Amino acid sequence: MHNEKYKTDSRPLDEHCGCPTCQNYSRGYLRHLFRVNEMLAMRLGVQHNLYFYNTLMEKIREALDTGPMKLFTEHGFQSLVNVFDQKRRQILLARHVRNRYNSIHNVSRHVQILGGINFMNDQTTATMMSLLPLILIFVIFYFMLIRPQKKRDKETARMRANLEVGDEIVTVGGIIGTVVVIKDDHLIIETGSDRSKVRITRWAVQANNTPHEVATTKK
Repeated sequence: MHNEKYKTDSRPLDEHCGCPTCQNYSRGYLRHLFRVNEMLAMRLGVQHNLYFYNTLMEKIREALDTGPMKLFTEHGFQSLVNVFDQKRRQILLARHVRNRYNSIHNVSRHVQILGGINFMNDQTTATMMSLLPLILIFVIFYFMLIRPQKKRDKETARMRANLEVGDEIVTVGGIIGTVVVIKDDHLIIETGSDRSKVRITRWAVQANNTPHEVATTKK
């Protein structure tokens, strides 16, 4: 926030955040508070971070309740990385402000500011401790859900890329048919006793019932 480019920046700290800090204060104003060593800057920063953590936990609970784990795994893990990066920046900023107060203020002012910074550090420690269960959940999800799902996705993509004419496939809609034409990302399959032809895309193929060795022998 000490960067000169934020001096006249009227945008909120995070344009997608609904916390009171982002709704009522601009980046330029927050930069001014940090530069003049105003304690309000610390409080607004804590308010923004706590709102972010609460929102993240709500999204996790919603994902666990409703089941869209794929959506959560695509964005939730990166959100956790962003949380720790923001927390690291916050701790470094608190240390920087504390050092500046030690050099430019009198003893009584030191006591007041250091008390505020200690409060800030206590809040930081409490917040980090509250994140430990979340970290454990992510680790469990990664090794039990995310990693196996990624492996299955890779195997499915490889299967779709290696489809050959004559393969018996099953679509995501449950249709069983035989591939008769392959053209780019589209297939034509024959299905049913009347050998009806259906045109589908590769991503609609859920499984290939023809072993790769058998398909190679046919060709």
